Amino acid sequence: MNSPQTNTSNSTYKVQYTHPDSKGTPATISYNFVPEISLKEHINTLCNNFKVPDDPSNYTLVQKSDEKHVQESLLQLGPNAKGSSEVLILRWKPQFLASNTLKNLEDPTGKGIKDSIFNIRFFIHDAQFVEEFISRGGITKLLDLIMNMEGNSQSYALTALRSLMGYYSGLEEVMSRPGLVDRLFTLVTPVVLASVCRQVIELLFVICNFDGWG
Repeated sequence: MNSPQTNTSNSTYKVQYTHPDSKGTPATISYNFVPEISLKEHINTLCNNFKVPDDPSNYTLVQKSDEKHVQESLLQLGPNAKGSSEVLILRWKPQFLASNTLKNLEDPTGKGIKDSIFNIRFFIHDAQFVEEFISRGGITKLLDLIMNMEGNSQSYALTALRSLMGYYSGLEEVMSRPGLVDRLFTLVTPVVLASVCRQVIELLFVICNFDGWG
């Protein structure tokens, strides 16, 4: 199932894959990245090994330890560059992941929305995903959900918004649209759960401090 192993000295990594719609434990294989084969070809082979149901061109490899996207040069160095325990993750490219996440958030039936909001936290360290998500209107969509949800789903959406605001582009997006801030203020009320109010107040505190330093 693997590529021909012409050079096994420093090229074997553990690779993990979980289908985006699955809640199961990631499937893991040991895979030898032959230097003579392109990264694109390796991804095609990995998708075949994992029986990925969609187009391999939608996929990329990231390092589990720091969320950095794998480049051809890393495969030349091998795992010894970061230690033998380095794990790579096969997953959707940032633009495809952001697009699919937003598609799920806009599902009028509500199916998968809660899981999609929750799962944003797993991609928040990927700067490329964050920029794609924000540029496609993700912050506005999250705020719409925050205003129309309650309970855990509302809390997950607030956590996602707070994480996005950890990036300058996310905070700038909120600050450039006072209407978004005004809508957050409406959630600071006795009829809203205390835990949600605390999350909103924390967000407003961040916004006020940023505005004061600007």
